[in-house]
Amino acid sequence: MQVTAFIDSCKAHDGGFLHLDCTGSVVRRIPQPSAPFLYCGVMADSNIPAFEFLTTRHDAVWLGGLMQLFVRDVRACNGGRTVTVRHVVTDFSYAIIHAVLSAFNNMDFNAYVRTTYAVLSRAVTSDRLRSLTFLHLCAAHTMKALSRRLVRKESDKKKRQTTLQLFAILQRTTSLEQAFVVYKHVYIVLCSPHATTTVAASLDELISELHGDIAPADDSQPLCPIDDAGEWDAVDVRNLKKSSPFTGAFAAAIADIDVSMDNVDARANVNCSPAGFECIRDVIHVYPLWSCVLQNDVTQYASDSHTIDRSTESQWPTCATNAKVESYFKSVKHGRLAGKLRVRPRDFLMAEMTNIVGKLKERKLPKQSPRTRRVREGADAREMWKRRRQRTPAYGTKSKAEDRLCSLRSTTYDVLEHDDEEMSDTAVDDVMLLLRQHSPHIDGLEPVGLGQCQKRSATVPGSLPRFSPATRPFVQVLNVGDHWICTTNYFSLQQNEVYIFDSMFRTVSANAILQLSAILRRQTDCDSITVRVRDFDVQPHRSRLCGFYAAAAALSICNDVDPSGNRYDVDSLASCVSVAVANKCPDVIVPRQNVGASDLSVVVRPKLHCVCHSASTDHDMVQCSQCMYRYHSVCLAVTDTTDHTWLGPCCVSSSSAIRARRAELQPHEHSTFNATTRNFT
Repeated sequence: MQVTAFIDSCKAHDGGFLHLDCTGSVVRRIPQPSAPFLYCGVMADSNIPAFEFLTTRHDAVWLGGLMQLFVRDVRACNGGRTVTVRHVVTDFSYAIIHAVLSAFNNMDFNAYVRTTYAVLSRAVTSDRLRSLTFLHLCAAHTMKALSRRLVRKESDKKKRQTTLQLFAILQRTTSLEQAFVVYKHVYIVLCSPHATTTVAASLDELISELHGDIAPADDSQPLCPIDDAGEWDAVDVRNLKKSSPFTGAFAAAIADIDVSMDNVDARANVNCSPAGFECIRDVIHVYPLWSCVLQNDVTQYASDSHTIDRSTESQWPTCATNAKVESYFKSVKHGRLAGKLRVRPRDFLMAEMTNIVGKLKERKLPKQSPRTRRVREGADAREMWKRRRQRTPAYGTKSKAEDRLCSLRSTTYDVLEHDDEEMSDTAVDDVMLLLRQHSPHIDGLEPVGLGQCQKRSATVPGSLPRFSPATRPFVQVLNVGDHWICTTNYFSLQQNEVYIFDSMFRTVSANAILQLSAILRRQTDCDSITVRVRDFDVQPHRSRLCGFYAAAAALSICNDVDPSGNRYDVDSLASCVSVAVANKCPDVIVPRQNVGASDLSVVVRPKLHCVCHSASTDHDMVQCSQCMYRYHSVCLAVTDTTDHTWLGPCCVSSSSAIRARRAELQPHEHSTFNATTRNFT
């Protein structure tokens, strides 16, 4: 069905427009020299991609081979007959350009430029035209590239703007003869040093061209002759500018114009910019790629056609851009992937297949007839005026939240004045401190920065989370990759069974398991953790409110209320948490509704130990006698484990600090220094 939709688009009157581009950062990096890119071709009249593929090879030969596989499938679905897409729009990627020309036209770049010149010279038959695919560069990319080139060569901003405006007129010419006329006027305006009558006449002609009133040139104007075919085949891309037939044709259009013989008594030409004209002349050798001369009905250029369509020359045509495929890439990254870039290739393919199958099934649905509004007649035709119903603002709107927080101007909780409304780590620490003071029977509730650590590498010795071990039910907010979650075993029957309340993800990260292993390291009955990801409210897309959701869950747990199934009012959640902490009132944040407690997923993960952040082994494990952390003896190069007072790297530095402090104290001084306190800084 996907290939059939492509065939139907190609059989339309205009032959179909295929927008082709690539993008990165959609799947994880594969161990290859090049990064994986997503290549996609989308038809202009459809929101279903004609083809798309992921690859780590970005050369023209490989890409052309993959496109030829697609052309083969199209031919097989069309009964063995070839289907030609008339137009392909792409950017400046030479690999994509060569791949398209090889797959659809079976020719290289040089042969294509020469073929387009033959088409515009009306030296190609209509049958040959119908078998060609015409390549176009994105108009937005072309204008951006020219503007960058102008910045390097022309310092006057006003002249750069004038050059871009004149290039836009040349870009929208609809025939080669008309392009010669516009090119000649552009040359006079940009290269004449004085504002003579010739410059004024050229400006008037360009202004009239802007409104579509310029008369096309005479068709009998001689064109640049086509070089011998054998000589053209020896030309490559590097000397294409010199050997392109468009270079000689446009040079002949201005050969008889001498701007150095202007009237020196006239005032200076404010639009004079020879550097700007050089920028235009540098890209004139590929004129049919960036202009719209071949984006209309190309059959009018056939040698056996006696009628020439002049209707397109009297209007302001538009050049094709790649906005179609760029919009598709945006929907892929921020729609189907929900902003989670660089996912696993399998997850990406499953999301794409689900979307494509849904779009294809949507095409089978019967088209809905447009709704017709019933017209009142007779007595019902009288117009009834009623007072407009006023919308009652819900409690907790942003305006009311700002009114309630007008007296709070602390740097920690003044979050509503920022666009992202993000909860900082100091604000989360204040929530933990408040709950620790009001719930002394619950372990955890420590500063979230204690969970940050580093895995051992060639340059880093490695460290472990510095949370205190929990011997009672605990509640702790964790930071996992710039994201806040709330964890607890308060409602569990076993100590190693943990509930996770996450407002964004439904999976369990290794960072969360490592921090939970540090909290539950004294629970030695089982060396694994059963994690239950509970049904919890989901934060709005592309928001940073995860800290407030985690704080709301912690407030509920410390009040013996299970937050599973809660749905909060997103407009008032941030203000309610801020006011609760500012007023030292750890009450429950009342949810908007509750859909019922349930588990979204249940996984069993082994605890992570040691500075290598991996699971324990059956043997050769050593344990610190002070903090109860376990290490692999291989990682620490420990050979003698018979000492019962062995201290790991987590406590060696603190013990040395204690001994140094005691040596500094005088015998008569009273010291309150606690020898069992660990200095984790």
